Amino acid sequence: MNGLMPYVDFTDSKGPFLWFIYGIGYLMSPHSYLGVFIISVFFYSVTFYYNFRIADIFLHDKKRALAASFLMAFAYFGFDFHVEVRIEDFSLTFVSIALYKLFKMYYADEYSKGGLLVIGSCFSALFLMKFTIAAMYGIIILLALWYQMRKRKLFSAFSWITLGAVLFAFPFVIYLVATGTFMPFINEYFLATISTAPNMTACWSGSAIDWTIRIVFVQMLLMDDLFFVLILIGGIALGLKLEKYRWIPLIIGAFFYWLASYHFGGFYYYGICTIFLLYLFIAILLSVRNSFTSPNILLFLGFSLVWGICMNRYGKLSDYVIWHGPIHKTHYEKISAIISEKKKPRVLYYKLLDYGFGLASEPLPAGKYWMFQNGCSPQMTKEHKDLLYSGVADYVIMNKCALGEDVTTAELLEMNYQQCYECSYYVGGATVELILFKKIS
Repeated sequence: MNGLMPYVDFTDSKGPFLWFIYGIGYLMSPHSYLGVFIISVFFYSVTFYYNFRIADIFLHDKKRALAASFLMAFAYFGFDFHVEVRIEDFSLTFVSIALYKLFKMYYADEYSKGGLLVIGSCFSALFLMKFTIAAMYGIIILLALWYQMRKRKLFSAFSWITLGAVLFAFPFVIYLVATGTFMPFINEYFLATISTAPNMTACWSGSAIDWTIRIVFVQMLLMDDLFFVLILIGGIALGLKLEKYRWIPLIIGAFFYWLASYHFGGFYYYGICTIFLLYLFIAILLSVRNSFTSPNILLFLGFSLVWGICMNRYGKLSDYVIWHGPIHKTHYEKISAIISEKKKPRVLYYKLLDYGFGLASEPLPAGKYWMFQNGCSPQMTKEHKDLLYSGVADYVIMNKCALGEDVTTAELLEMNYQQCYECSYYVGGATVELILFKKIS
């Protein structure tokens, strides 16, 4: 779109399926995030539907299954950690679908070639969005194959899962090959992304045993490990209610969380694990079999809604969920107004993530590394700096700490950049000092 090719003219540590989703959102609403919002509503609708189907496998009661899926809204949308739609939100849909197919196989003894095909397709969807989530998903594939092996159908099951994965990935491979971007895709999505891991301050570089010790002992008072405890309690409670394959749900949830903990960073990395809180809700509802008459269900749903709103910081449902406050909103609008003076400007976020300024003017990335990715390798940092000195950006939004360290005001003036705004901008729980430079022709 706009003549730009992914992994050549712009790149990030994400797969082509995510670019495809955002591309559809852009076509729906090029001047706002409305298109992406509509797509996210669709994805979450599918996620909640399959949460309902999963719950019904264990509860055998659609009313209680509906209640369990309703409660998942508090797991997915807690304002303390869910402040934006991320790749984990889209991934939840495919994990939900695959879990339904897997649990149907284990606990209803219902499986088909089509179900295995879907499990394979979901793997490719995740692999083409964020391969670390696909690695977590590997436990679902292994358990599906283990079940089929016990039925002496291992080769057939592997073939159908592989076919599903190939069929989903095929159009993307064709596109990448046809546009000559297949090798850049390999280099940027895999090699460059892997090179960022050792450089991330939030990264835990210990062994698998070290990770496990950290999860269980080191951070038990932090939100992410409290979250793990809830998954653990839910998995155990649900397992004790089951008559067969008791610990399969717990194994899956623990494996996802274990790999997610590698980031050792913000809670949003655990977003893909929120689905496993469904175990806890199912286990609770299994314990109250005779209490779910229609009036009680309405009372339960009403109470849950009030409880959810109160637990989410007493009315944080406001304009400032997005802006964090009136000052933050004012800065966003002023910077966006300056950038919007030019139609489709090329913007460089120097030593910053992309904060979406000037969306109404359809801003374009100034180059491949138009923003500073977390854990940038030395080569990525060099190319990011070279992009600044190339002078191709119409606007440079710079982290103030880089001024004087990477480039001086005099050098920017020589490149015809003029400072036009400066502020303290609150984002991601911290304040960043921003300076906006405009290219003077």
